[in-house]
Amino acid sequence: MTKNWLVLFAAITLWSCNSEVDRQESVADYYQIVGEAQGTTYAITFQGNQNPTKVKSSVDSLLAVYDLANSIYKPTSLITQLNNSSSASFAVASFPEHAYFKTCFEVAKDVYQLTNGAFNPAVYPLVNYWGFHKENFNHSPDSSEIKELLVLIDFSDESFNFKEGVVSRSNPEAKIDFNALAQGHSVDVVGDYLEHQGIENYMVEIGGELSCKGKNPNQQSWKIGIEKPTDDPTSDPNDFQMIATLTNKSLATSGNYRKFYEIDGQRYAHTIDPVSGYPARQNLLSVTVITDECVYADAFATAFMVMGMEKSITFIEQHPDLSIHAYFVYDENGQYLTKMTEGFEKFILQN
Repeated sequence: MTKNWLVLFAAITLWSCNSEVDRQESVADYYQIVGEAQGTTYAITFQGNQNPTKVKSSVDSLLAVYDLANSIYKPTSLITQLNNSSSASFAVASFPEHAYFKTCFEVAKDVYQLTNGAFNPAVYPLVNYWGFHKENFNHSPDSSEIKELLVLIDFSDESFNFKEGVVSRSNPEAKIDFNALAQGHSVDVVGDYLEHQGIENYMVEIGGELSCKGKNPNQQSWKIGIEKPTDDPTSDPNDFQMIATLTNKSLATSGNYRKFYEIDGQRYAHTIDPVSGYPARQNLLSVTVITDECVYADAFATAFMVMGMEKSITFIEQHPDLSIHAYFVYDENGQYLTKMTEGFEKFILQN
């Protein structure tokens, strides 16, 4: 068995930084801080009079607390304890960090309903079965086992509900996973912290999901490079599909071209179709979503990888109130082509 495991990311076209706190020279009082969180890295650039070392310490503490709510990799986190519970009802209000869980649950329910289940956090048992959490998939998929797991992934109100601080499940064996939106939400959380510190110009990026407010150090819109789809680990990370310019917007990219297993010549990508129980089979390689809140950009990027390009475009056209803009890269007979929703072109840097 050949196994490939590479993480998709949106490359950030900023500047090199050799330390965890770096002052930018183009405009006074711009700083960049970098660090590690959620199994990946983060980079934050901001303008302000705050001590950047203290800002970094506060961000690190904030993200550590966030993981205590929504990280499936931490045995003591709220979501892990919920998933491990054998009770049909689980009280979350006693957890100090339960507000982060509550927001993710509510956004997940919202996007689940809007996309008719294409986005589904209850797909956790299937993602785990396919091995994308523990990197331990070492057998051919069994259709009967997948059929049994499909019974557990209903995220409708009848099967999963959250009311008055209690999560109720019709089946105690059901589990949820916020990985497809929690990173985007944590970007929003850090952005909210910066704004409460009086910071108006900033870029927050965690694992490729990001939010940009105000102006960059050159007093222009923030410029973000989106990586070209490729499964070649030797490819140039600075070879961008396009450069997006953002002001007061968030961006997330999802794709199947770097995170997959290959078994006997068959590629299994990490986006699971909650209807079939198998990895989504689309010619869609990646989708970049721009919207107001990063949690929604993150969630819809995942949903669109399941829905496919045409259904996603139709969805966006039918929901103008959501202010979603999307850029798709797809494979047509071995040729990589692109398509964007109406209005996305205003976000593309014109050379």
